[in-house]
Amino acid sequence: MKKIFIIAIIIVVLLLLEASVSKAATYYVDFNDGNDSNNGTSTSTPFKHSPGDDLAIGTADITILSHGDSVILKGGIIYTGEIDIDWSGSLAGGYITYDGDSGTIVPRWGLGTDKAKIDLTATYEMAFNGTGVRDYIKINNFDIYNAKNTAFLIGAIFVDNNSDHWTISNSILHEFEGWANICAFQQDGHPSTDRYAIYLDTASDITIDNIEFYAVGYTAIRVYKTNDVVIKNSNFGGINRGSSTGYIQVAIGVHSSDRVTIQDNVFHDMWQYSGDNPGGIYCHASDWIHSYAVSGPSTGNFCDDLTIERNLFYNDRQFAYSGGQNFILSETIGLYVRNNIFVNMQNLTNGFKVYADKVRIYNNLFLAFPTSGGVGGAAIKLDDVASNCSSYNINCNIDVIVMNNIFYNKGSNSVITVENSQYTASTWPGIFDNNLYYRSDDGTNIVRFNTTQYTLANWQATKIGSDRDENGVSK
Repeated sequence: MKKIFIIAIIIVVLLLLEASVSKAATYYVDFNDGNDSNNGTSTSTPFKHSPGDDLAIGTADITILSHGDSVILKGGIIYTGEIDIDWSGSLAGGYITYDGDSGTIVPRWGLGTDKAKIDLTATYEMAFNGTGVRDYIKINNFDIYNAKNTAFLIGAIFVDNNSDHWTISNSILHEFEGWANICAFQQDGHPSTDRYAIYLDTASDITIDNIEFYAVGYTAIRVYKTNDVVIKNSNFGGINRGSSTGYIQVAIGVHSSDRVTIQDNVFHDMWQYSGDNPGGIYCHASDWIHSYAVSGPSTGNFCDDLTIERNLFYNDRQFAYSGGQNFILSETIGLYVRNNIFVNMQNLTNGFKVYADKVRIYNNLFLAFPTSGGVGGAAIKLDDVASNCSSYNINCNIDVIVMNNIFYNKGSNSVITVENSQYTASTWPGIFDNNLYYRSDDGTNIVRFNTTQYTLANWQATKIGSDRDENGVSK
């Protein structure tokens, strides 16, 4: 009898799951030829507006999305308006998906291969607004441009308020308001100090995959108090975009967030840097990646476990002056930098600036060439400035391993700089080992510890053992 009862329960659960799956619906949106009075359930009866758009009327307005549902915007058609993400998917029932006619959910609908386009010229709003707790959401295959600034700070896609399990993929975000100015300006004429192509705010379990960013004018991705994030396979700077290439002041900002992985991306060219702009004006230092804590030292909101791996960073341009640090990685515990290639970081003083604890820099290639009039800077600077370290109770750059890297530096500054007020060169517990240093012009400056320059041989002599690059080679 007990066995029959268990079997009955299993059958009921399976029927309920089948019913849940069967409820998943697909809605079609054609901004040119659709009608919100249609049922939206076929390519011949599409909506004009997506469910969630405040301008939707009729059936489109009253349609409620549920887990497993998909909204297909017709490829090649320009949509204008903001789509509010008003519903959530679920682990059991599946994601709610907004798809720009990728052909992966249903056969492609639009002519050609163009993504669905969202033009925000007239709206001063977001393309996708995830205000509120919205879970299990996918946004895929869109071409989003002309995002405007609002008092709400956001540019194109917003994930908010403890939302989790979002995937944003296979899209292009570009040419936002004021992108070609020295500083990006918002609609009221003031410089844009906060505007993001993608803004993750107090969310978790987010994947950003295969996004092309160019000419966004300020920050491509802001990760704010958001945990378990993967940013991968994306291009920051643009793919064959001619005069629109770059124009990003910060590629990725990571602020008080844990377990963020940045992998298999390309970062290049970025902004018109300050010294090369008329008057030397810029709104923000140009950084490829910038991590730091927010809300002040007393909160302990530092970043925990930031991984940067298998990326390519390069500049094709020559710059007369520095503009930004390339990397400012501060107030972070657990920094893992491995298997990357760095070519021509534009800052002439310090390309990779670290204020962090538990630092691991492995298997990277650093190529540095001085720009015209410049002397070239250190590939890595390990610093312990109090405002970035002890104020947050972080023992910066003490637990450090720099191993198996290749440094090619044509400048005259040191390859690696260590500034640590607590230690001397002989007592500092950091470890360098098995690195190759190539200096074509001045082989004497390999490491600078505080104010003293060291050749590799002298650096090795500061401490007996492998901690001082006993297996390192200088050419």
